[in-house]
Amino acid sequence: MKNETHKINLYLLKSPKTIDVLAQDISNNGYEIETQSPTEILLISRNRECSPSWYGFIKPKLDLSKPKPISKSSSFVYFVLHHNSKYAITGGYGYTEIENDIDEDFGMDLAARLIDSHNELKALAQRVFKGSIRQLVRSVENYNPHIDKDNYYRVLSMLQGKGSFLGKKIGVVGRSSIALRVETKVDQIPRVLDEVERVGKLPPKIVLPKSYTIIHDKNEISQGELNLLSDFKSYWEGRGTRERIFVEFTDPIAQFKCNKFQLKFGRKICNLDDFDLDNITTEMKTEIGLQTISDISEIKRISVTGFDEENKLIDSSSLFDN
Repeated sequence: MKNETHKINLYLLKSPKTIDVLAQDISNNGYEIETQSPTEILLISRNRECSPSWYGFIKPKLDLSKPKPISKSSSFVYFVLHHNSKYAITGGYGYTEIENDIDEDFGMDLAARLIDSHNELKALAQRVFKGSIRQLVRSVENYNPHIDKDNYYRVLSMLQGKGSFLGKKIGVVGRSSIALRVETKVDQIPRVLDEVERVGKLPPKIVLPKSYTIIHDKNEISQGELNLLSDFKSYWEGRGTRERIFVEFTDPIAQFKCNKFQLKFGRKICNLDDFDLDNITTEMKTEIGLQTISDISEIKRISVTGFDEENKLIDSSSLFDN
């Protein structure tokens, strides 16, 4: 009999908050704590209701004496404290509750160490900084990135391939999370994390050439954010153009699947039909009242969530990360 497998999306948390504080924040958003100990906390949101996106279109043809069609979804967030690190596994909408607290490079860094060789690389996504193309998603076979000179003008945003994990050959997808299909049950997650931490100490097997460097120096990051704030503030207030501001989902395929978008600033929410910077600015001003951007933290507080036509969540992240 074939062993049962489960797909898990694992995140490394960078927040200085304890898992107890993180769980308390989420419980204020409609999640219930199911399991709690010093090393693990499981929270679940059950049967969240919303109207399907198509309801408004067919409403004139409906018998309004009958119950209104409702879509329901459930989500979970599972925090685990393992050795000196904090991790989260999510399902459903759970990712949106932790998106500001995760290490964005964790999944790709781990995938580069898990995928066995360039021959096992199946797909990759990259951001492009030269020419008119901004993002690429490529399906590859026997691909050697070192003979592709165009990689020098790109920054990696996703890796997919085959790798060895806990003695099995499995599919691996690395973004901000690492997505793994494993035979492990939830009570055996510490074993998974032991292997994750072991692999994380190994040198990467997948290395792409690059001429762009991801900045880690705090002073350089601060200066870059000040430059971004200046351009963004000028555009937001109508004094400048969007020429140097580019906004798009990290995963362009996910964006194409979205039928509508939701912007959130604190507890205020507004909806978009199209994900475009001009639309974002207009809605944030008229619906949320954000007339100016005074600090980079305000850009980071704007989150964007995309939904398909069945109102299922496709992707979610901070506007700053896009």
